[in-house]
Amino acid sequence: MEEIKAAKQRLKFYRDQLELDYQLEIRALEEAESRVLKRIESFDAKKKETADANGRSDATKDELLEINAGGNIIFARRSVLTQIEGSRLGAIFSGRWDNRLQRDNKGRIFLDVNATCFQAIVDYLNDRNISPPDHPPDPPSVDVENEEILARLLEIFGIHDIIMESQSKVTIDRNDWMVIRNWLKQEKSNGIMKLVYSSTLNGCSLATFQEKCRSIG
Repeated sequence: MEEIKAAKQRLKFYRDQLELDYQLEIRALEEAESRVLKRIESFDAKKKETADANGRSDATKDELLEINAGGNIIFARRSVLTQIEGSRLGAIFSGRWDNRLQRDNKGRIFLDVNATCFQAIVDYLNDRNISPPDHPPDPPSVDVENEEILARLLEIFGIHDIIMESQSKVTIDRNDWMVIRNWLKQEKSNGIMKLVYSSTLNGCSLATFQEKCRSIG
């Protein structure tokens, strides 16, 4: 009987020890969770503070922006300008940096850019915003004397490659795309590629193909 009693006591001791270890582990996890939550709260507070200092928390996608682009006044909705996610253009007009953007004497956003080229970009984005994904609009275009400026502006805004890739109806590796683009630049082209013929859009007529592609290249 004494052995059974001693065994029960040992069993109770180990059970109590396991329970204590369990409670200590739970408490440690709760404390760690509390520290993480406090860090998240602190991060969110700093994020909001930074956002309030640099931008506007009340910025909406439907907001109509008035932009002074090189002296020309251009109107565009925020949603149109920010539709290409991850681009510099999208970041500029996201609202997060509104308080840091340069303004003219009437409080309009001021961009020291070529007005004709910027208008071409806005026109393209307006068309892109309402076009189905499988029928994107033609890339923005300007007269010959402004083509280099437009290409550079597309690069600065971080939307050149995205726009050009959307024109391709053929699956192509991004690295191959960059090789082709760099080759075009070496051939003293501005690197802009434009879809001149599509069987989906133009049909499969040989005459149509020849008409669209004549004098190209």
